[in-house]
Amino acid sequence: MIALTSFVVVPERLNATCKQINVFSDKGPVNLIDEAFPRIGQLPEGVSVVYDVKSHVHALQFLPNTKDIQIPTRKIFQQCQYFPEEFSVFFIMKHVQMTKHKQCLLSIAHAQKTQLSVCISRKKIVFTFDNKRTRFRSSVLTFNQWHTVGFSVTGSHVTMTTDCLNIRKHKLKRAFPSFLEVENSVINIGGCNSCESAFQVRR
Repeated sequence: MIALTSFVVVPERLNATCKQINVFSDKGPVNLIDEAFPRIGQLPEGVSVVYDVKSHVHALQFLPNTKDIQIPTRKIFQQCQYFPEEFSVFFIMKHVQMTKHKQCLLSIAHAQKTQLSVCISRKKIVFTFDNKRTRFRSSVLTFNQWHTVGFSVTGSHVTMTTDCLNIRKHKLKRAFPSFLEVENSVINIGGCNSCESAFQVRR
C-alpha cells in the first residue's frame, strides 16, 4: 500500500512550439491529487476518506476494486500537445505492506501503451520511459515513514532526490525527447500496465 500527500509536476523547459504560448502561465506547478479529486464530497466509487491516527491527518483510501484514477492530459496541457522536454515530479509518500511486486505511483499512457511511469518495490524505485527502465535503490526509504521524493529529467539524464538530501543521477537508456506528444494521453495515479495498483493517497 502506498500513501501520498501530494504529486506535483513542475515544467522546467518547454519545447520550441510551446514556449511561445507559456502553457503553465495560469496554474504554475500542477498538483495531480487536486486535479484528480477537486471535491472531497464527490469521490469515485471505491475511494473513501479515513483518518491516519499515527500521522494525525486525513487520507484518501483506495479499495482494491477502485478503477484507475485518470486525468486527461488535455486538462493539464491546455494549450500544448507536447510534454515538457525538461521537468520534475515531486511527491511525499509512505509505503507500507509492500508485496514482492512493483506498485505503481504514476503513469502517462496513450492507447493503452505506457509512455512514462514511476513504480516502487521493496528494493527499487523504477523510472520507465519508452519501455526503458532506470532503477534507483529504495533503501533510502524507511517503511511506514513519510519521505519526499523527486525525479528531474533533463535530456539524457534522470535525477532522483529523497528528503532533499540524497541525490542520485543516472543516464537514461534513451534520451527524453523534445516532442513527446500527449494530446490524447491520460495521466494515471496508482495505475500502470506493468505494476500493481497503489491503494492509498493521503490528503
